[in-house]
Amino acid sequence: MNNAILRRIALCAGSLALPLAAWAQSADLAELNARLAPAYAQMLTLTLLPDLSTAHYRVNDAGQRIDLDMTRLGAESVLGTVGDHAQLLGRFTGGYLRMTTSLPVSVPGTGNVSTRWTAYGLSGGLAVKFDIGHGVTLVPAFDAGVTRLSNRTGYSGAAVAFQPLFDGTVFNWDSDAWIVTPHLGIDWVPDIPGRRITVHAHTAWSRIETYGESDPARSFRENSAVYSLRADHALPTTMTLFDRQIEWALYGGYSGFMGPRRSILGFSTVSEVGIGMQAPLAAGSDASKRLRIGVSYLFGQNVHGWTVSVGLSY
Repeated sequence: MNNAILRRIALCAGSLALPLAAWAQSADLAELNARLAPAYAQMLTLTLLPDLSTAHYRVNDAGQRIDLDMTRLGAESVLGTVGDHAQLLGRFTGGYLRMTTSLPVSVPGTGNVSTRWTAYGLSGGLAVKFDIGHGVTLVPAFDAGVTRLSNRTGYSGAAVAFQPLFDGTVFNWDSDAWIVTPHLGIDWVPDIPGRRITVHAHTAWSRIETYGESDPARSFRENSAVYSLRADHALPTTMTLFDRQIEWALYGGYSGFMGPRRSILGFSTVSEVGIGMQAPLAAGSDASKRLRIGVSYLFGQNVHGWTVSVGLSY
């Protein structure tokens, strides 16, 4: 959540000298809730991107520190073939996200507001892999899922007096949401003897609508869009495991949010460089899926972090 919005929360908290009841009914709170909705949508989008990884991000936006942790588990299987050049796949994703920060409050005395947002959910969907020749595969997909987003906030010192004003509206609330996401991916595997290089481009657009909110003020309908570009390079080694040759995997990527509010979480893009090791599931088959274990460093404007991943490469 970008620093301007966090400063607005702190500024509102710091204005406690105003009559609380009158301020709580003011347009400022309604405006703040509306401005935060795109951030909530981006949290839920990050929770259910199809992937299998654990990542930690640290965001520093104009001195405001935000810690963002997420874990996603994804799986897919071939359901059948469509013609001679396409496969139908079913897929499943489960995810968990936690974002924490602290808001110092300037009032007589000292105080602090420590807040944590958590999101978790499940989604499932279908994808079709079309082989269009020359090493290019087109992958349209559609996922639908359910999520829950919660906020838990603690007040200390002079900030304890803010709890009746903010609880149930800005802080300490729960909401469920539907999320539907069409995807489009393009994979390119150039035919280079002795090398296995894969380039993957992906974009997704999510529509998110809440239900079952603990307070009607938490209701929102939002869109969130993301994109990514990734390149993998597999290098054979002399090592084997159960008659399967082990390979080094070098990879890099660039991803981000799209839209006018793309920086609302404090960052809009992330670059990745990583290294891992992989081995085919089927011995002696160059076309087999590969089980990969890897680690990556993540960096971008106002953000850095790391990720550990375990999954299948194709």
